[in-house]
Amino acid sequence: MWPSSRSWLTRALGCCGLSLLVLVAFREPLWDIVARGRGSVEQSYTLMVPLVALYVMLVRRSRIGGDRDHAGAAIGAGLMVLAWALLLIGHDRDILVLWHAAPFVAILGVVAAVYGASLLWRLLPGFLILFAMIPLPGSVRLRIAQPLQELATGVTAFLLELAGVPAVRMGNLIEINGAQVAVGEACNGMRLLMPLAVVMYAFVFSLPLRGSVRLMLLAICLPVALVSNVIRLVPTAVSYGYFPRVATQVHDLAGWLMIPLAVLLLLAVLRAMEWFDLPVARYRLAMA
Repeated sequence: MWPSSRSWLTRALGCCGLSLLVLVAFREPLWDIVARGRGSVEQSYTLMVPLVALYVMLVRRSRIGGDRDHAGAAIGAGLMVLAWALLLIGHDRDILVLWHAAPFVAILGVVAAVYGASLLWRLLPGFLILFAMIPLPGSVRLRIAQPLQELATGVTAFLLELAGVPAVRMGNLIEINGAQVAVGEACNGMRLLMPLAVVMYAFVFSLPLRGSVRLMLLAICLPVALVSNVIRLVPTAVSYGYFPRVATQVHDLAGWLMIPLAVLLLLAVLRAMEWFDLPVARYRLAMA
């Protein structure tokens, strides 16, 4: 049963009012996230996350309907209390992850209190992606970047040798035709790992897939991102060794192509599952 238009208008106004209060109360961590995104190339992807969240919610809009459940108020109040606790603990103990997470928990509380827990559950994937805006701590980033750098260097050097291109690996350097190519953090995929993850998350939740298939696709997002990055590094390294005048352009172009390449790889996985006649969708997809 759909609620009346007057009821939806009342809830929309209430949601807007509470959201404004959240923006005011949690303005410091929110502004810090925006400032980090605007001031750092590595974290600029955070500015596109709200658009991705909105897209995921619009894709799932057909699930919206029904009256507000009575548990929503209690769940919303609990989430608001949790948000304040995260804000205070994160600020007092200088735990930035908790401090940055507080406004997004508060948003969940507002939606649950105004529209009910059932609507929050139906649109949960769209709200969860908002947490991708939380900047990664420097220590976590280094722990991820270092093995990615070593892996990218080793696989790239192996593929170059396999293709007959004389390449010598020296640590995280690859020497080609007398030119040394450094596979630093800018080239190890770390800068594009989070944007890729956000785009692939939107892709996974934009199709009517089975829950198990979604989990599988989310699980292989990291390997897909690594494969995409290696495919980018091979022509980039060759261009630095043999065509240095266009190497920068090749590097930048290959970086932009990583995202559509990753999506194509996920589509290839889905097609392979369909070819093996494995159950992929809740109902037959139009593209199948």
